[in-house]
Amino acid sequence: MVFKPVRSALLAAAALTLTVTTSGCSLFSQPRDDSGTLTAAATIHINETKVGDCIAEFPESGGGISDVKAVPCATAHNAEVYAKTENSLASSKSWAEDYCTGEFASYIGIDWNSSILEATYVAPPSGSTDKTLVCIVMEPGVTDATTSLRGSAK
Repeated sequence: MVFKPVRSALLAAAALTLTVTTSGCSLFSQPRDDSGTLTAAATIHINETKVGDCIAEFPESGGGISDVKAVPCATAHNAEVYAKTENSLASSKSWAEDYCTGEFASYIGIDWNSSILEATYVAPPSGSTDKTLVCIVMEPGVTDATTSLRGSAK
């Protein structure tokens, strides 16, 4: 399997907007229960997703990603966040691929090379002050899953 990297839609000129948006998110309640699990759909910045969040309408092709529609996994979706980290090396393709590959088995329950699933990641653009790397898993051909892939061993 090959990772298909997706760059976060952050431009140097938008850094201030990201700061304001990120700061503003903490002022508003997100639809999560006390454990942090989504209880309703919400459009949030990709960096605000949490491991286990499912995403409706995640784009299959590259391009910049900023906001995503995060949904409870019982709601139709085509992607899921399986790992996330903040590291100054997040924009490095090889580091990002190594990190996401290394986290795959502990979430899915099967080794990366044995899986039928596809994965990608959203990384900051090179030179960005953003350090967030989000690893995403998808089941090929499935656009309306209603269960989590966590522990699926697919």
